[in-house]
Amino acid sequence: MTEILTLAPKQTQARSQQLELFTSERLPLKPYCSDNKTAALIRPLPLALKQPYMQVNVPSIKWWMVFDVDRSKAALAWEDAGLPPPAWACTDPQTTRGHLAYALEVPVVTSQLARIKPLQYLRHVEYGIATALKADIGYTGLITKNPTHLKWKTWIGPQVTYLLEEIGEYIDLPKKIPKKAAEYGVGRNVDTFENLRLWAYSHVMQAKRESTYERWIEACICHAESFNTSFKTPLGFSEIRAIGKSVAKWTWNNFGQGVHGDRFIERQRIKGLKSGTVRFAGSLTATEPWKAEGISRATWYRKKRETRT
Repeated sequence: MTEILTLAPKQTQARSQQLELFTSERLPLKPYCSDNKTAALIRPLPLALKQPYMQVNVPSIKWWMVFDVDRSKAALAWEDAGLPPPAWACTDPQTTRGHLAYALEVPVVTSQLARIKPLQYLRHVEYGIATALKADIGYTGLITKNPTHLKWKTWIGPQVTYLLEEIGEYIDLPKKIPKKAAEYGVGRNVDTFENLRLWAYSHVMQAKRESTYERWIEACICHAESFNTSFKTPLGFSEIRAIGKSVAKWTWNNFGQGVHGDRFIERQRIKGLKSGTVRFAGSLTATEPWKAEGISRATWYRKKRETRT
């Protein structure tokens, strides 16, 4: 950072003003927040900004790349790594460990409207930066230290944004993400999308013959939910639902039409396999156990995940 500013408690307003990119346009309207790392509260942005921990990326759009540098002098880790300066670094005054955040010029969509290639590229860029910074690859990036809160020491860098391609020039992009870093950043989104996509390719033709579009969406969401439980820190239900709907819509509209349908039928004929059927009878989608317990579907799956940990 060309100039490092250490702000005293009386300079709270000045800190907010100097963080020109840390505005409502780039932050969730109702982020998760709290006075500890769990950030279990959901509050309107003005109230969330009063908490030391908060969510900085909305569920469907990624404006910020945040990295957890779990060692002393974290605010200067970018210099050692030969990276451009982040928009801000927020550290614990006692340990000097903390978070570094880069602002994206063009946000990456992570919702049902997302395209997989930008997500995959973002995944590799994030991992490359994390490796260069020697950051914690177990960090999911959902909750970060609030750079406007007086509990932290905030180092303010140039308020500039970066294109992914631009910041990617500073690192060696990894050809493959190791398994131990599979959940880093948008890794969970990418892996869930890929797993569901391949599953859907093998089942959508039978679903179109034997079921309805609405039931197909439910089947895709159910499969995505099942895969999601394999993560140490699962995605939220809203993200799973978005991925499920995205894959369900694309496969339903494209398979069975033109070259996609012809290829599928020919592949089945050559292999001499009997088509597997998407069976809903007896499945969670059909039995809906959450209704019997009087709770929501999202709550039922959350409890199921908690019993596994």
